[in-house]
Amino acid sequence: MVAVESPRERTDAFLEVRNVGKSFGALQVLKDVSMSVAPGEFVCILGPSGCGKTTLLRIIAGLETQDAGQVVMAGQDISAWPTSKRGCGIVFQSYALFPNLTSAQNVAYGLHGRGKDKAAVQSRVKEMLALVGLESTANKYPAQMSGGQQQRIALARALATEPKLLLLDEPLSALDARVRLRLRLEIRQVQQRLGITTIMVTHDQDEALTMADRIVVMSEGRLAQYATPREVYGRPADPFVADFVGAMNFLGEADVVGEGQVKLGAATLDVDPERLDGRASGSVIVAIRPEDVRVGQDAANDANRLATKIEYVEFRGPFFRYGLRVPPDAEGREHFIEVDVAAKRAEALPHEPGADIEISLPAHRLHCFDAPVG
Repeated sequence: MVAVESPRERTDAFLEVRNVGKSFGALQVLKDVSMSVAPGEFVCILGPSGCGKTTLLRIIAGLETQDAGQVVMAGQDISAWPTSKRGCGIVFQSYALFPNLTSAQNVAYGLHGRGKDKAAVQSRVKEMLALVGLESTANKYPAQMSGGQQQRIALARALATEPKLLLLDEPLSALDARVRLRLRLEIRQVQQRLGITTIMVTHDQDEALTMADRIVVMSEGRLAQYATPREVYGRPADPFVADFVGAMNFLGEADVVGEGQVKLGAATLDVDPERLDGRASGSVIVAIRPEDVRVGQDAANDANRLATKIEYVEFRGPFFRYGLRVPPDAEGREHFIEVDVAAKRAEALPHEPGADIEISLPAHRLHCFDAPVG
């Protein structure tokens, strides 16, 4: 029931996407998408495969032409401008380095023909290689470098021409997990150091949550939510966002029976009235994140207590994930709930399948979404 955050009306917006639509034949890929990006902001476009995120980035870059709407940069409508005039630096998933050029020559490639003398080009290349921490690779060819090094060279090449806007198209997805973790921090640090406005496409929620100032969550060509990482995670706009960003238990459809109360099957649950947006009637989908469920003694004196039985326990390193079954109520309804418990705390809890364990659902942690109509 959280409303989708509307595009910010801000006079300092550096980039604005206004009501953009795009179709490929009968397939509508983007549906009336609007967003604004402030100067120096890092925005992630997040969503599953086929949601339209890469098409949106390509339209911003001028690599695709929208069927409807506008792209405005620094107050100028650039919708019909070619890529070469937009002043964008672009880094692709595939690195796109020239295999027959050294890393220094790759970085220098975009500087040729810009009126810079040889000394100025060499100085800029040296500066960019230092920025990404790869001065020692100046004379190496792409085949002699790791994937992470190649991606940093691609970033240095994109930044060498001093672009107004940096566009990153899933730049880390081809790398192994450990390299991704290191490189996402390095990219964010470079972006903050330069203060360059940046838009990155990703399907990885962790990348979006850790790197972005704001996140655009897309679903089937539409903008589902546009907000800060904390807002997207803590107050998801709808069940799709809640399920796509992080883990979520959907407990089912409930009736609102009063201010701050819902009836889920035979159980009446207290809910933070803010989560109900002031509703005192109607139906909602009730949900809660696994880490927000309280267990054992922590739940003993809470409201919204439920008796459950353990179905399984998974060790996840810093925490255990419990799969719990709520026995059927008088109406025959039962619920399955996953709960994340810190490893230290889990030492005091049972682990055996079939064991009883009490939980509580904190009222201020329950999410309530509009129930489907019909």
